[in-house]
Amino acid sequence: MEVFYRMMLKTIVGNLLRRRGYHVFKSDYLDKANLSLDLRNLLTSQKVDCVFDVGANKGQYYSFLREAVRFDGLVISFEPVKRLYDLLQKQATADPNWVVHGCALGRTSGTAPFNVMKGDQLSSFRTPSTSATDRFHASNTVVAVEHVAVRTLDEAYDDAIAQHRFSRPYLKIDAQGFDLEVAQGGVKRLGEFVGVQCEASLLPLYDGAPTFDDTLAFLKARGLAPSAFFPVATDQKLRLIDCDCVFVNPDRIWEAQVLRY
Repeated sequence: MEVFYRMMLKTIVGNLLRRRGYHVFKSDYLDKANLSLDLRNLLTSQKVDCVFDVGANKGQYYSFLREAVRFDGLVISFEPVKRLYDLLQKQATADPNWVVHGCALGRTSGTAPFNVMKGDQLSSFRTPSTSATDRFHASNTVVAVEHVAVRTLDEAYDDAIAQHRFSRPYLKIDAQGFDLEVAQGGVKRLGEFVGVQCEASLLPLYDGAPTFDDTLAFLKARGLAPSAFFPVATDQKLRLIDCDCVFVNPDRIWEAQVLRY
């Protein structure tokens, strides 16, 4: 009951402040304030009813959606590292609108070795590299290798829509140098998404990672249009390492009033 009253008080105070032109953010999300406002506008105006969360890690994006974006629809998360998947499964028992799958997504289905890094949010199918920048050299080091299941986005989409019957999904990819391969595994279903969010690197942290231009060219060639870019990390020389890229599918977008923050 105490938790319920705290949530009610938080909602009431938040609504009062928003009516006066203020936005309230948990301190954890201050660096993503602009992204959260952009996504709030996109997901709300386009009536998105399902978010694919590829590369869930410890559930940071799920919490971001619920707490900062205020999205209360279905979230389908994918996380291949067993320890993290088990953690997410426990957390998801409290939310019937959160489904968690213990696999990775990629260009082809099967199994593959997956590098678990010291900083597990940097875990990747790819081998870490410091040739472009050594900003994360301490945390982006391999401490274990797990053989994980890999599915394609097309397969995951077909199974998910058969079970959940959503109609206007949004796709978020955070696969540490593997985002483009995830998208390439969805050549049949990519056009079903209202929008796609992925990370694109200007200073690659992994061997063989696609360039910023590679990622943009692939998505634009499939009819997706850039909507917004948000910096993620910079190095010691203040160079941009990567950014969150939000694309929209013009064929699925309803005209929306542009919000001014």
